[in-house]
Amino acid sequence: MSREMFIVEGDLLRETPAAYLIDFGGDEYWVPKSLIEDENIERTLKRDMISCAVPEWFAIEKGMI
Repeated sequence: MSREMFIVEGDLLRETPAAYLIDFGGDEYWVPKSLIEDENIERTLKRDMISCAVPEWFAIEKGMI
């Protein structure tokens, strides 16, 4: 089954074993790691940035799109 994916990019605020807390355009969302595909984290001294793909249904449900 193919899923439509949505790219999430933002500041990585927190990480737990199960999820990331991402600041996405001023709104914060917990994103379960089990839903993420193609994750890329860039860590710097000032902040951590994340770019990842999540299912479109999740992005719609959370109000990201």
